Amino acid sequence: MDANQGWTPKQAIHAINRFADLDLNIQFVEQPVRADDLDGLAHVTANVGLPVMADEAVHTYRDALRLVNMHACDLINIKLMKTGGLSQATKIAELCAGYGIDCMVGCMIEAPISLAAAVAFASAHANVQYVDLDAAYMIAPDATCRRRVTRWTAVTSRPSRSTISVRAVGAK
Repeated sequence: MDANQGWTPKQAIHAINRFADLDLNIQFVEQPVRADDLDGLAHVTANVGLPVMADEAVHTYRDALRLVNMHACDLINIKLMKTGGLSQATKIAELCAGYGIDCMVGCMIEAPISLAAAVAFASAHANVQYVDLDAAYMIAPDATCRRRVTRWTAVTSRPSRSTISVRAVGAK
């Protein structure tokens, strides 16, 4: 569930614990508070019954390191475009792996070539346990593609290191 920075820490704690009490099928809550409220994010993480993922709060390795040191989140969303590319994303993933923190690879509105890089990145890092590559639903087919893609599907969680894929369905 992505709260997109929509709650205060107090609201987040109340809502997330209510969701946990209702035993809803929620794997984690993404960025429940403002990106610049790291103390609030840490407070929420320490006081809820579901894992908390940082997203908008992580742009750089230094951001990730600060969140890890503060115990401000349980998971981190890595977006290649947001972090500045593969080398910086790799540094964040390796930092998280060293602390036993799982990650998700997400995206923004990106071209298919960027999504392919994200799939390769996710496949190469054992601690990337979630993938959210929904940009394929938001963009027109790339003119460089040989076939027109009418629908994409994505694995949203990875049960084992060997199964992760994004595939075109209904290609013409």
